[in-house]
Amino acid sequence: MKIDLHVHSRHSSDGVMSVDKIIGTARARGLDGIAICDHNAFHAYEEALKLAPQEFIVIPGVEYSTDMGHILALFVTKIYNLNTYDRGLRSIAELRAAADSDGALLVAAHPFRKRSAVPDGLFDTVDGIEVKNSRDMASAPDNARKAAGAAGQFAKFVTGGSDAHIAREIGACFTVLPDDTERSSGGVRAALEQQLSQAGGDGGVLVHQALGKLRRTRPRTFIKDVSRLINFTVKDVTKKWR
Repeated sequence: MKIDLHVHSRHSSDGVMSVDKIIGTARARGLDGIAICDHNAFHAYEEALKLAPQEFIVIPGVEYSTDMGHILALFVTKIYNLNTYDRGLRSIAELRAAADSDGALLVAAHPFRKRSAVPDGLFDTVDGIEVKNSRDMASAPDNARKAAGAAGQFAKFVTGGSDAHIAREIGACFTVLPDDTERSSGGVRAALEQQLSQAGGDGGVLVHQALGKLRRTRPRTFIKDVSRLINFTVKDVTKKWR
């Protein structure tokens, strides 16, 4: 069973995809389910439940920006009313308390992105670690090894997710569960808690990240976003010829 546990819809500030587009693309790529984890938003879940066929698993989720980095809250029932601090960040301690009260699980998303070490206490606070993130693997492939090492050291379940902001990215990384896992949100949760999951996928390409950014560009950032697209395209081509 393959589930992409990190996808963004147009309900994220930097997302562009409709929920219908996400589900259709995920099914076409052989995925058994998804978790739409929009940034600090929980608008897509009910819509996804209505649109998804019965056999397709929809996991409720939110990606919160915290003082220790981005955290995926999975199996949530609502958006949490958390205090915001400097730069709009939430306290991970408050998030942990809210998740415990709601019965949700917390996953450290791309924990080594743009940093060589994580804040003290991060891995003690979460339930799982996102080992493969397709955007991270495109820009810093060694981060997957670091995250896998941390998962083993702290005895956390592992996940994989595309972190998709455009359709081309969906399924580039995913979470692998045993084939006999019950095809339900509860079945997925049980497999994660029993640490039966693995992270799969080869990762995405940099140019897709640039295309996603360009889709949401504003006039004042147009030149910057076009420059990023050109730069990322060159890097992708260079990697193929190494």
